[in-house]
Formats: sequence, structure tokens, C-alpha cells
Amino acid sequence: MAGTLRAAAAYPGRVPGARTLGAYDGRMKFAAKAAIVTAIVAAPLEWVNFRYFAFPIDVGYENPAWWQQVTGVEWVLLHLPGLWALLWLDKTGHPALGAVAVVAGGYLDTFLLLFVLVLLVHWMGQLMRRRTPEPV
Repeated sequence: MAGTLRAAAAYPGRVPGARTLGAYDGRMKFAAKAAIVTAIVAAPLEWVNFRYFAFPIDVGYENPAWWQQVTGVEWVLLHLPGLWALLWLDKTGHPALGAVAVVAGGYLDTFLLLFVLVLLVHWMGQLMRRRTPEPV
């Protein structure tokens, strides 16, 4: 009992005997913050992608330049869920919602891509700090 009271006095605001998540709690806070920031950043990126690189699947040239081909492949991969939704909307008779489906699918993929990239960079930074030998 005395140890519990000493622990409660040493850490004000903590419930005696309560278990904490420790480092896991810190990682979850970073992931939540990263998700919020990524959701905010993905919106203008998707707008630029949709506005300036919209529908480059058929660029109209016989031999398009390499960057036109890369842009077309990038667009198709990022908007694949939206393209599947377009097929579904055409089958159900709602083709007017096609642009919304493409933008929503692209936004979702852009968000997931950025979120995984942020978490990967954060994880690599933690590995580098952990494995860096201290000078003698």
C-alpha cells in the first residue's frame, strides 16, 4: 500500500495501479497526427492532380513522350478505385456522378500513399537513431 501511495505521489494525475501503454501510446499519437495532416495535405494534391493531370489515359499522340506515359500510368494507378466506381455507376445508370467517384478514389489513394510514406519515413528515422553508435 505504501508503494502505491508513493507511486501516486511521484506521478500526479495517474491512477495507482493503472496500466499504461508506454511507447505504444506515443506511436499512436504520432499516427493520429500524421493521419490528420496527411488528410489535409492530400486534398490540394488531389485537386492539382485532377485539375492539371486529368484523364491522361489517351493523350492523342501516336508516340507520346515518356513523361506523358508516366503521368498516364500514375493517374490510372491512383484513381483505380474511382475507375472501378465509374464502371459500377455506368452499370447502375448514374454516370453523372463519375467525376465525384474518380476524385474520391484518387483522394483515398493519395491519402493512403502519403500516410504510408510519412509513417515509413518516421520509422526509418527511429531506426537510424536507435542504431547509431555513440562516439567513444
